[in-house]
Amino acid sequence: MYLYNGYIIVNYNLVKKDLFTVYHREVYNSNTGVLYFTVEDTVKDVNYPNVFSRKIGNSIFNIISDKITGFEAKKELVCISNKYREYKAASNPFIGTIDLETYRDTDGFSKVYALGFYVDGEDPITFYIDKDESSHSLVLRCFGALLINKYNNYIFYVHNLGGYDVPFILKILRQANLDKGFEYYKLSYIFRDNKLIKLEIKLNVSNTIKDEDSNKNNSNNKDDKSIKYSNIKITLYDSFKLLNNSLYNLSNSFGVSVTKGYFPHEFVKKDTFFYIGNTPCIEYWKNITKEEYDKLFKVDWSLKTECIDYLKRDLISLYQVLSIFNKYVFVNYGIQMTDSLTISRLALNIFLKKYLKYFKLPIIKQNMYKDIKQSYFGGITEVYKPYGENLYYYDVNSLYPYASLNSMPGPNCTYIERSDINIDTLFGFYYCEIETSDNYLGLLPVHIDFELIMPNGKWCGWYFSEELKFAKTNGYKIKVIKGYSFNRQDNVFNNYVSDLYKVKSNNKGSIKVIAKSLLNNLLGRFGLNVYKPVTQIVNEEQFDFIISAYDVNSFSKISEDDDFLITYYPEVSKNTCISHGLDYTKVLNSNKVHVGKLKEFNDVSLSTASAVTAYARIYMGKIKLDIINKGGQIYYSDTDSIVTDISLDEKMVGKDIGQFKLEYLVNKGYFISSKLYCLVVSDGSVVIKSKGAFKSSLNLDDFQNMYKGINIKAVRQQSIVNYEMGSVVIEDKEINLNCNSYKKREKVYSEGKWIDTKPVSYDQESL
Repeated sequence: MYLYNGYIIVNYNLVKKDLFTVYHREVYNSNTGVLYFTVEDTVKDVNYPNVFSRKIGNSIFNIISDKITGFEAKKELVCISNKYREYKAASNPFIGTIDLETYRDTDGFSKVYALGFYVDGEDPITFYIDKDESSHSLVLRCFGALLINKYNNYIFYVHNLGGYDVPFILKILRQANLDKGFEYYKLSYIFRDNKLIKLEIKLNVSNTIKDEDSNKNNSNNKDDKSIKYSNIKITLYDSFKLLNNSLYNLSNSFGVSVTKGYFPHEFVKKDTFFYIGNTPCIEYWKNITKEEYDKLFKVDWSLKTECIDYLKRDLISLYQVLSIFNKYVFVNYGIQMTDSLTISRLALNIFLKKYLKYFKLPIIKQNMYKDIKQSYFGGITEVYKPYGENLYYYDVNSLYPYASLNSMPGPNCTYIERSDINIDTLFGFYYCEIETSDNYLGLLPVHIDFELIMPNGKWCGWYFSEELKFAKTNGYKIKVIKGYSFNRQDNVFNNYVSDLYKVKSNNKGSIKVIAKSLLNNLLGRFGLNVYKPVTQIVNEEQFDFIISAYDVNSFSKISEDDDFLITYYPEVSKNTCISHGLDYTKVLNSNKVHVGKLKEFNDVSLSTASAVTAYARIYMGKIKLDIINKGGQIYYSDTDSIVTDISLDEKMVGKDIGQFKLEYLVNKGYFISSKLYCLVVSDGSVVIKSKGAFKSSLNLDDFQNMYKGINIKAVRQQSIVNYEMGSVVIEDKEINLNCNSYKKREKVYSEGKWIDTKPVSYDQESL
């Protein structure tokens, strides 16, 4: 024992442990006698006493002659837990649907001319604009009928609420508050990916006494004249976030008794609100055949009557779809549909309640999150050869669920950083120096200029260990610099995937749709970006603070009272603060920082999501290499599909999860860019894929021209959202498709003709 710089050092006799020599010492405060920490030095070879490892707490330092040559530290990780509450009664019956119809006025803005709502056991309640009535008054009439005692605490679903309906509703309700001079409608919001997915509307019952107009609007709906609640609340959810398909497709696949109808939206103008006459000509109708139109034709067609009938059908149809969905998830999983705003949240609730059990999925936070986030890549979409004949187009059965059947990172994690790390013995996520082989495919992804490419060259990056091993097996040189080692955890998702895949495979209609949706939407939820931009409605003071302290994506004024809709990254930006003359440290300690406080997510496991996507890329990479090794050629691949000129082995094709299904036999194929291709298939029909453009605006000639190097024109739909005016205008816009837009791989030409591609050369040091 000895005194050193105010500390008492107590040395213990050396201990022989597993053939190593271990020295143990304790460090105390000389004044208080409190133990600060313990130190354990391990010498592996007594002939080299200056080479040893030192353990202090959870950290281990590798030391050679007083120099630290390596470092390890155990990480204490919190895991996802199941806190989902039990329900013993039934699925939530207090749901309804809302829908509205709009027209484009002469000022270029869209306005509401009809709307309504529906709950079970009642007829749909609809509102149609009166002569000389404004859209503002019409919408308030409807919400006056909604905000009554009978519908208190109801959840009303609006299909595509965030994508279309909400600007109309928000503008009118907020304007009503301005007109009254107080917060008559108390509004609260949840935005996701710049779109509103939940709108809560509260009405203080005492306010109805103050306002004669409101009493007049509500008088027909208050037969009992008794008020049980001090506040009436309804909540609007976006059903499109639960069931990501058109109402037309949903009503058909769910087999409901009332399906979505047809209506000539383009015919509606201010001067046709009360039109009666011949059915408007077929040019005003979308997605309707001549035979269907002929069945609808009549000489006394009334726009008001037909609109109300169309509106009622939409309301009932959506309700019936949601009712089936609601009851199914409750009966089979004991889960309330109304507890989830999105399908991924619903899938997660089911997994946590029924399948998580004793498995431990680590929650990744702070610096570790930022490191592992760099290993999280999406699917690979690449053009290899631009044209081919006699091809096979294969899809994988449930690729990501299949990938999740592999080992997942567990809760035991150690950070390592040293020069002698062997990737072959590791499992986790590592920062490495990469040098590729001269591979035709490219086996490790890199983000460059917002593109995900598979290059050849040299660079450094974070990757999942199993993807690094796959690359090394195929000639890549991998030098691990540092990273996070995890324990392996098997069978985490096996039961969830097996159960849902079986239901999906053995059923049709609504059950098949539900099972497929739950199967495909769980795994991505674990990779939710906790640092992604948030969207909020803020006042002018909050807006000024955010614009001065955060990185802002976009903003727009939404009302006359200087409120703003703003999208920004929820971490205070040091550079932004400095550029606005603010003290970064003071801003961090400011009470205002809660405006942009980073939300805490206790159900995000980035290590899980990154591992799943990496396993999927490995699987697809192995299939591609196998095709090439057998003398085949690859023409195009998407995340879960391959187009090749040879058939896959019989054992690889079938209905089981992870097997391939032959989607098309292709006579001719033109592959211009990612998700832009044209197939002439064996039955003579033409299949077109054109992300960002209507495929109906393209034909075979267009793809032949692009293959020849000629740019062509197409049509896409664009939405012009104006919160300040309370309008959404959806219109078709002509765009140019650049035949040379594909940059993910380098094009190979022969005599001026594009014939092939090869990986882009990427040398990080030269950038």
